[in-house]
Amino acid sequence: MPVVSSQLRHSGGWTVVLPIPPWIVAVVVSILASAFTVMGFVLQKQALREPHKQPWPQIGSVVVSPGWVAGFLLTAIFPIAGDLVAYSLAPLSLTAPLSGVSVVLNMVIAPW
Repeated sequence: MPVVSSQLRHSGGWTVVLPIPPWIVAVVVSILASAFTVMGFVLQKQALREPHKQPWPQIGSVVVSPGWVAGFLLTAIFPIAGDLVAYSLAPLSLTAPLSGVSVVLNMVIAPW
């Protein structure tokens, strides 16, 4: 069976060889970005369950605990980087609908 490889050429002159088609990498990265979004939501929810347990500082009604900040960073940073990678490897028509995976994951994980 032949080995499938793909070459990505950059306008700067360098080439990247992937052992699998780039669209598969884009799909996996997009689904992982959605999973990181949901994990961030769960961390934020867990951090806000008992705000009076630790004397963390508050900004308005938001308790700024380490768990909340970690959840915020997971929700804000990883999905942006993941979407940038996914959109650079595959067409938007393939990767954009995969962002809806976060809705399904949120419905499954949110009750915890």
